[in-house]
Amino acid sequence: MKKSVVSFICFVLSVLSTQPLAAEIKDEKFGFELKLPGELKEYPEGVKLYEGLEGVDLDKILYFFILGDPEDDQIDIHFMIEAMGGLIGREDLSKYAEGVEGMTIFKEKWRSFEIDVFRIHEKFGDIETLTFNAQVPLKPEAIQLKLIGEKSREDELRSILRNALNNL
Repeated sequence: MKKSVVSFICFVLSVLSTQPLAAEIKDEKFGFELKLPGELKEYPEGVKLYEGLEGVDLDKILYFFILGDPEDDQIDIHFMIEAMGGLIGREDLSKYAEGVEGMTIFKEKWRSFEIDVFRIHEKFGDIETLTFNAQVPLKPEAIQLKLIGEKSREDELRSILRNALNNL
């Protein structure tokens, strides 16, 4: 039994370690490096999709990636890295989700920190979406990792987020 578990773990690790990198970012201004796995492709023109939406500051979007084909009629996964405009504190943000319909906050590990991740469930007609916002306390300026996709792909969204945090 132990041998089969060890073999399985070795197999999984070998598959994970051979996944192709979609992008490698080295951002000197914000002081971070990030390796993104899988099929995420840089898609800077994707920022235009958010023009005119309330609460979206296009000037703060540093990088935009897409998982999917922007030319087909399927809903793609969008991954953005946004500037936060300064440093962020270490206060627990869970109180901000209280009483907000569709919003929950959970913790994810980034380096030695437990950071807050906002999970926002929204419905647009028949389409249910999830947005995950993970605020990362970098110096000299914090960044936010934002993932948006269909609710039915929640496991995939969470996996992309965890992988990004592990490689940041």
